[in-house]
Amino acid sequence: MASRETFTYPSLARIRRESKRFQGDSRFPQDGVLRVPEKTTVIPDFAYRRRANIRRLVIPEGVTEIGKLAFWGCENLETVSLPSTLRKIGGSAFDGCGNLRSLVVPEGVTEIGEFAFKNCENLETVSLPSTLRKIGRSAFGGCENLRRLVVPEGVTEIEVSAFYGCKNLETVSLPGTLWRIGSFAFNHCESLRELVVPEGVTQIESFAFSDCKNLETVSLPGTLREIGRYAFSSCESLRELVVPEGVTEIGDDAFCLCKNLETVTLPDSLWELGDAAFCGCDSLRMVSLPASWEDEGLQLSIAFIFEDVRVYR
Repeated sequence: MASRETFTYPSLARIRRESKRFQGDSRFPQDGVLRVPEKTTVIPDFAYRRRANIRRLVIPEGVTEIGKLAFWGCENLETVSLPSTLRKIGGSAFDGCGNLRSLVVPEGVTEIGEFAFKNCENLETVSLPSTLRKIGRSAFGGCENLRRLVVPEGVTEIEVSAFYGCKNLETVSLPGTLWRIGSFAFNHCESLRELVVPEGVTQIESFAFSDCKNLETVSLPGTLREIGRYAFSSCESLRELVVPEGVTEIGDDAFCLCKNLETVTLPDSLWELGDAAFCGCDSLRMVSLPASWEDEGLQLSIAFIFEDVRVYR
């Protein structure tokens, strides 16, 4: 199960300090359009949370930061216009904006905070800028209708649960600057069919792609060193797996319940194969093991792990 997500709320004193920088007007819009006033530079935490009558949001040039939970729970918000001066989108800024359908994050933004667009259930398209460096944990978690994702060059890490539960996500393009894919990052992306992990990635953490039930092909890079626990568990459509040279560790249950997996090739560099790494792989019939695995005791362990499977070197 996923670890419990926590969120640190700002102190009342900080909210007051932020509010002093906010030149806005907090009146409810009468026409469904919220125009954040000119001369605003920072939209403070909680500024317009749970405003059910906001349908369109216009943020003027000059705004550099959107605070935490600023538009949280604006459930009828459909369109957002973000300025070119924006640099940071705070945690949970648009969490629960269930009617938001498209999003263009402008060039200049370097960070999208944790939970920023979580549970934007009708979000279909997202354009991310080349200036982006960090995508926070659960930033787009639960965006069920997101179909295509291009993570731009420059992003080095995809945080925990960043795209968890994007069940209609069909294609993902990952950048060459990436080195780490966090736990649960693409968990339950049930429509994803093909995955190319780029060269440069060294670590795929636990549950990163688990329950991607329609994932058919996976290409792993030569830079990869570790595949975490349950990383690809329950990828029921996966048929062939080649673990590249350089990988030293495959975690417990990493490929368990990949029930249509037929062939597996493991590298000579592999030092640790976790418990039940391939348990429940009912269609597995052929495994290529490292030539260095010749210890008699190890042979018994291998026979147990791959019972009823043809093992060769």
